[in-house]
Amino acid sequence: MFYRRRRSFIDFVEKESVKALVRQNAYLIVLRSLTKYYALPGLRFGYLLGEARRVAQLAAYREPWSVNAPALSVALACLKDSGFTVKTARWLERERKFLFERLEALEGFHPFASKANFLLVKIERHAGDALRLRSFLLRRKILIRACDSFAGLGNDYFRIAVKRRRDNRCLLRALEEWTASSIG
Repeated sequence: MFYRRRRSFIDFVEKESVKALVRQNAYLIVLRSLTKYYALPGLRFGYLLGEARRVAQLAAYREPWSVNAPALSVALACLKDSGFTVKTARWLERERKFLFERLEALEGFHPFASKANFLLVKIERHAGDALRLRSFLLRRKILIRACDSFAGLGNDYFRIAVKRRRDNRCLLRALEEWTASSIG
């Protein structure tokens, strides 16, 4: 049986990871990426967890130079920095809560609870749509992800990353400006 689920952001919700089950199930293989959690967009690096014999079987099919030296060096440094995970979890919880509460208080926006490093937000019909909002924010050098191409969502949904406090405040000010200017 083959089960695949894209979980690029699972490091932000480690409690929901199936990594621990690898020791209990010889047929379970977990692929992980470091790109999202460690904010390494230019370095594509991941790793595989599984029963030793299965990992060895898969290694036989690996490209000889599948990882370049800079990526390997950065990845090893990331994995050795255990304090990063604890600090990141605390920071993320605090900033996500701040951003969620402020968005919830803004007229025309409905954020959904999240455990990851982003929030999904619904724009109420009277407040415009995500595509127009994205254009408005781009002019202010703020990028959001319109969710019109996501199955089950439409152009009244967008996704925003949780950022540093000053960046979150900048986004919130721009959203206030958006709602004040004839609501979209």
